[in-house]
Amino acid sequence: MSSSTSNLFSKLDQGSDKAVLSYIEPTPKKKKKPNQKKSSALKAKGFTEQVADECLSEIVRKRGNTWVLYDDKTGVELGSYKDRKTAWQKQRIIRAQKKRVRLTRSKQNRGQTKRKPSSLATLKKMLKRFENKESFARTVAENLIFERFNSFVFEQSPTSASNAWEEFLAGLSQQTLMSDPKLKALLDAVHKSRLKVLDAASKLAVKNIEKSGDFTVSKPVLDKSDKEEPFYKLVVSMNDSKRKAPIQIKIEKNKPVMALPEVTLAALNQPGNDAKVLRAALMHLQAVELPHILDLEKSAQKRDKYLKTLEKNTDKIVVAMLPIQVAALKNLLSRKYGSIK
Repeated sequence: MSSSTSNLFSKLDQGSDKAVLSYIEPTPKKKKKPNQKKSSALKAKGFTEQVADECLSEIVRKRGNTWVLYDDKTGVELGSYKDRKTAWQKQRIIRAQKKRVRLTRSKQNRGQTKRKPSSLATLKKMLKRFENKESFARTVAENLIFERFNSFVFEQSPTSASNAWEEFLAGLSQQTLMSDPKLKALLDAVHKSRLKVLDAASKLAVKNIEKSGDFTVSKPVLDKSDKEEPFYKLVVSMNDSKRKAPIQIKIEKNKPVMALPEVTLAALNQPGNDAKVLRAALMHLQAVELPHILDLEKSAQKRDKYLKTLEKNTDKIVVAMLPIQVAALKNLLSRKYGSIK
């Protein structure tokens, strides 16, 4: 048993009721009395002075024997009066005048600005211009921004490292590129991989598009007009709508990608089941099937690795030089070997 509990029972045995009550209900703390000086100062002031100091200090203030009215916002003095009641009356008159001016201006503004028609009313007007729902759907579909679909699905994110080496090689002459036998072999491997990837991607495109049975795809044709960037061309024929959708299979950032001309985008943007099915087939082809063709990416990585090693070995030679030797080398390169590109 704790000491506090034993004290309580001992007091009960002694019959001390007051002691028990004081133990159970302790004496409340005395409340602090208000400041006598402050209350006496408030009593000394009249009611008028208290209201003026506490409630109306920002609007009506007493100055000597007069009451001064100030503007609510600017604080500019508007007038002085003999008594408080007159000052308040003047204040109410001024506020009423300002309110009337404000209401008049808002009514004028409402009259000048035309009310915008609701979206429902606008839609009803648009529907009246079309004979049936099909023509309305066709018009809305023609106004859709189809570039979002194209950029989201068919644009490849750049690979910074490989892209940097490709830009470096693009600025070199054919003679410089062929001067290194190992680099020449790696570049030939990249070119062969490019053609191999294009061929595999075009065959995969034909297979996936014709799978549904709604389309007929022409035989892919390799276009070598641009020796650096060859690509395959094929044409998709929609069996229901009889529309044509040409497609190009090319390489971007060492990955196969489909390029859609404006004619194809317009055909895909038309209402109808065949356009919807073709959109789904192209999205599946680009997002799921084509990314698995990695032959060109592997060849490009080998080429980039060799170029990086070549740069590293050259850097070791330059680092071992004195600053004056580096300056002399720069002068020699610009003067004697500046023609090398």
